[in-house]
Amino acid sequence: GIHLQVQGDGQRYKMILRDQSGWDSVAHCASFDTVNDTWTAVSVPFTALQPTFRARTLPTAAPIQVDQICSFQLMLSKFEYDGALNPQFQPGAFWLDVAEIGVYRAAPPPCLVAIAPADQAARWQRELAAAQMTHQVITTPQGLLP
Repeated sequence: GIHLQVQGDGQRYKMILRDQSGWDSVAHCASFDTVNDTWTAVSVPFTALQPTFRARTLPTAAPIQVDQICSFQLMLSKFEYDGALNPQFQPGAFWLDVAEIGVYRAAPPPCLVAIAPADQAARWQRELAAAQMTHQVITTPQGLLP
């Protein structure tokens, strides 16, 4: 995703990414709020970006192609999405200081290593798989575990 460190004026801004070079192409957006005179960390997963065209959401649009991002934009807009107004918008002067723009990758979940008696390993394997946990089940000969 994208990580920002911003200080703003208390308004809601949009971060806009594009994976096509045309100015009037699909925009992938996420809104974020600022707190007046306070540095704020904003982390937006690529999966949370909303495909839009001129502030109208495109529910059937493809997700952003992260390997083709060619445009990054920060915007103060009177509009949120689909005709709704930005609830924080104030006409007139505005400001947004940006200290950092970066990318991040979510850390993979740790792998659970389970040591199971041979006669229980299959059950443990099924239960951990059903829980969708990253895991490895190691079996031990009968009698080695209490």
